[in-house]
Amino acid sequence: SVRSMTEEQIEIRYNKIYIHNKELTDIPSKLSKLTFRELKIYYAEKNLHLNDDTFEKNLNLLTPDGKYNMLAELLADENRVSIKIARFKGKDKSELLEKSEYGYKCLLVAIDRMINRLEAENYTMSVIKGARRVDKRLVDMDSLREIFINAIAHNDWLQVEPAVYIFSDRIEIISHGGLPNEQTKDNFYEGISKPRNKGLMRILSDLEYVEQTGHGIPDVVKIYGKDIFVIHDTYVNVKIPFNKDVLRSHNKVVNINNTPQETTPMTTPMTTPITTQEKIILEIKNNPSISKKELSRLFNLT
Repeated sequence: SVRSMTEEQIEIRYNKIYIHNKELTDIPSKLSKLTFRELKIYYAEKNLHLNDDTFEKNLNLLTPDGKYNMLAELLADENRVSIKIARFKGKDKSELLEKSEYGYKCLLVAIDRMINRLEAENYTMSVIKGARRVDKRLVDMDSLREIFINAIAHNDWLQVEPAVYIFSDRIEIISHGGLPNEQTKDNFYEGISKPRNKGLMRILSDLEYVEQTGHGIPDVVKIYGKDIFVIHDTYVNVKIPFNKDVLRSHNKVVNINNTPQETTPMTTPMTTPITTQEKIILEIKNNPSISKKELSRLFNLT
């Protein structure tokens, strides 16, 4: 039959053909006054010099008509972008325990703060076997970092920011936009990359957040399998299960309220839950110039 498309069909077709084919570098930012002090610091720490007169053009931070683009906004000292992390009590979203936001600043700062937060959430259990000490973590940290950076690099920033959700049995990292155009699931699992945001990927590569060697996702698949990836037309959700032994040991430590643990001569589980003090110290370590007022707001403390 011949019939008119619905509004929803028109929007889906428009987004797929036009919007998804646009780079961050093609979309003008709504902010006209941007500064890049943090970006310059990150490059300087890698012994890479940015010329004040040319770096905006060299890093593709300008549209063809000379205006700042969305990539520039993401990397500016102040922006409208925030990455959220939420913790829930159980295995679903019915009861929210905590929500934090990292952003409204240079995306690179937000990335580092999120990685520090994920590192702090990733408990360690040490098992003593004879003269050997074996450390187990709640999740494999290399895989967690790879998936998070992947979400940043391939997210459709024209839709919404990536998000991290922590449940009682897993951690989920969701990015929006699905797989980039012409990317297949098989290629994705094999590590064949088709970057959605080439300009952002170039900068992440300069600063050694990504290696572009193609081994990241295959390494994750070796550890967790393909089932942790939920790939939809409009999003990719990665569900990383917690190590049950580490989770059980941690819950035991939390629940016994400082009473002695049951131990055996051969195995001694030791887990240390992250405290508010440790979170504050991590934040100060990552941002030495942070003020007491900012810390108070960040951790919801007086």
